[in-house]
Amino acid sequence: MPIDFSLFMDFAILVLLAATVYLAFRLNLNLKNFSESRSEMEGLVNRLTANIDKAETAVAGMQNTARKAGIELDEVISDAKKLRDELKFMNETGNNLASRLENVAERNRALVDKIEEFPAVHKIPSSIASTPVRESARPPQNLKVEEEPASGFAIRDRDYDGGLSDEDFDDLDFGDDDAGFGGLQSQAEREFFEALQSGRARQKGSRSTQ
Repeated sequence: MPIDFSLFMDFAILVLLAATVYLAFRLNLNLKNFSESRSEMEGLVNRLTANIDKAETAVAGMQNTARKAGIELDEVISDAKKLRDELKFMNETGNNLASRLENVAERNRALVDKIEEFPAVHKIPSSIASTPVRESARPPQNLKVEEEPASGFAIRDRDYDGGLSDEDFDDLDFGDDDAGFGGLQSQAEREFFEALQSGRARQKGSRSTQ
């Protein structure tokens, strides 16, 4: 009995030792694998740290770029606002000029319509056009500007200052008297005839006073 028990105990101890050796071998193998994995983990951590540093550098560069882009964008926006204000002012000025031109065009059109409503000036009658006018009775050709101390300057006509003689004035033939004022039909002809008559009357009055 004691021999069998001791043999059983020895066998049990042997089994336990074999299990311990196996476990120790497995543990050693796991530790070896862990060491290898640790070196790989350290390399991974180093690479991750380098990537993090690069990412931080890239983020800083992106921030600087974004800041510069923001400043440039603000400048562009400011210039665009200035151009917008200038274009707005130019547009308002153009609208004002266009409205003024339209008003001027409307006034000119109204004036043209009013002018077209008046009758056309009649031509000089053939009797007046064919009447020979003496040299002394022709309209003055040259006007001379003379300065006078009292009134500054005046436009004087030597022929008019000399005046038309009564014979010269009588030689003027104004046609028949049926049309009024000796055949003068237009308003301009009548005014010219009245001016000649008034000038002749003033000339006679000045001669009588002398």
